[in-house]
Amino acid sequence: MSPSSTWSPSLNDGTNQDAARPAVPTVSTHEGETSIAQILAALVNTQAQLANTLSRGPPMTSPIKIDSTSNTLLRSNAFRATKPSSSTCSKNAAMNKALYHLAEEERISLILIGIEDDTSANPLAAQLRDTETELIDRASLLDARCRVTVCAEDDKKPTPSTTSHGQVSNQRVPANRSANMPTANSRSSFLEDPRTRPISAGYSNYRHQADICHAYHVLHKHGVPDERIVVMMYDDITKAQENPTPGVIINHPNGTDVYRDVPKDYTGDLVTAKNFISILQGKKVKGGSGKVISSGPKDHVFLYFAGHGAPGLLVFPNDVLHAQAFMNVIKSLNKRTFANMIIYVDAPESGSMFDGLLTASYSVYVLTAANPYESSYACYWDAKRQAYLGDLFSVSWMEDADKKDLGKETLFSQFNVVKNKTYTSHVMEYGNKQIRKLSVSEFQGKKKPSPIMLPKASDDAVPSQYVPIAIIRNKLERASDPKELNSLKAKLRRTLRNRLFLKNKVAKIASFVARGKSNEADIVLTSQRQLTKYACYEKAVRQFSERCFDLSRNPYAFQHLRVLMNICELSYSSLDITEAMDVLCTHPNVEDIV
Repeated sequence: MSPSSTWSPSLNDGTNQDAARPAVPTVSTHEGETSIAQILAALVNTQAQLANTLSRGPPMTSPIKIDSTSNTLLRSNAFRATKPSSSTCSKNAAMNKALYHLAEEERISLILIGIEDDTSANPLAAQLRDTETELIDRASLLDARCRVTVCAEDDKKPTPSTTSHGQVSNQRVPANRSANMPTANSRSSFLEDPRTRPISAGYSNYRHQADICHAYHVLHKHGVPDERIVVMMYDDITKAQENPTPGVIINHPNGTDVYRDVPKDYTGDLVTAKNFISILQGKKVKGGSGKVISSGPKDHVFLYFAGHGAPGLLVFPNDVLHAQAFMNVIKSLNKRTFANMIIYVDAPESGSMFDGLLTASYSVYVLTAANPYESSYACYWDAKRQAYLGDLFSVSWMEDADKKDLGKETLFSQFNVVKNKTYTSHVMEYGNKQIRKLSVSEFQGKKKPSPIMLPKASDDAVPSQYVPIAIIRNKLERASDPKELNSLKAKLRRTLRNRLFLKNKVAKIASFVARGKSNEADIVLTSQRQLTKYACYEKAVRQFSERCFDLSRNPYAFQHLRVLMNICELSYSSLDITEAMDVLCTHPNVEDIV
């Protein structure tokens, strides 16, 4: 396979065409990580050339070309399923650095803003805009797909600057507003349809609630009584305007309704981290069904979470649950309210909730959809519902439970089944591995219902962080009405531009903290460290949400919290973080950066 990425506009400004035209970036690729690195290098080169040519201002007379083979490769399941290997560490590190440098220089977002209203003056401006959107979209997919690991030799602790905290060094990013920063009177054009929808709610998160509903039926059909099952979900999918089957949720293509008969113990604004912890501790909360986990020292407890995540935290609709606080509660309950507990977590970077925190000395066994550094994956695109129906890790364990005699399957056997089916990320084990010798029926029910055999379906797996873009992309592929096509293209442009704005801001925070030293900023932006400085990180996350981007209203921000974690782990001070946010986060309140 030898696809290429080509860009070759003609310039009619009277100059020598060959001299004026930038060199065409062409790459040969083959399957695997090398192709990803090569394609990204070509994209970065192409984007730089595009920005450079546009800045000269000559009118364009021929289309910009993007090779269709490269496009097919980047959007193929083979590409999405490729697991980064340790041997490609340096390539991936360089790749992500290039992405961040590109974002920090704001080349692409400036172009998009500059030509937003230029289509009448230049007939090819719309084509340029669409091409640029394609390039950003590919970079976005690469960014979500390649959760890179920096090689040890490149991952050295920078020396903190000696600049005093009360003074801005001239090496820092200027505090003045950047060209593409939204202003008070430009907010509506900067953001597409701002809403106050909480995270893990809204129709685009169909899959999370479908997973939870399916999990209830797995337990119920295997004999776990409803009074011992507590369900928390936002419960807004069945009534959503976008849902073509009101009152129905499915978790598999052409599957059965999993919403029916599900107890609505805690819904809407009752789905909070605080309530979750109280219920786990057996404490009553205000509102809801009143059910809590009333287990004793001889009981087995099964805890399942499906939703969004980030390094060291799980995301609830309006707040977050930090790893250290969660593990402190689990450890305090150990042996007192359960004999053994198993926890299944389906969220991006979910391994970071337990890595370095949960030891074998506790009677807790955990499976996570991903290691501490990578995304989890959505699956089962449904064209009728215009939604991803499930998450790959979740449907893997539930569809296994639906067809197995759980009394004859050990937890370790189920882990291996799920690990093999979840081919897009690294399913991880944590805690006491002696527990995995127990049968699944000890936790998911001992009744033997008739097995449910589902027809094989394409999983269409995409990184969780890329789902909002993938949904628009899938809609574009089906759209035929010109008005709908233009609307979707505009929505895609705005979504990508909003993402770039947030990403630029994070890159500037890193540069500010690193006193403008690019090598130190690179380390802050690309390191993959184990979280150990929990207090610093939790404070940084809280400040980022309060001063820069409200995390409950801007889900894309969770992808970039690792930068804050790196700042803490690299021993920069809290004052550095606070000062950076005070200086740089002066933009108006923004919402719905997805």
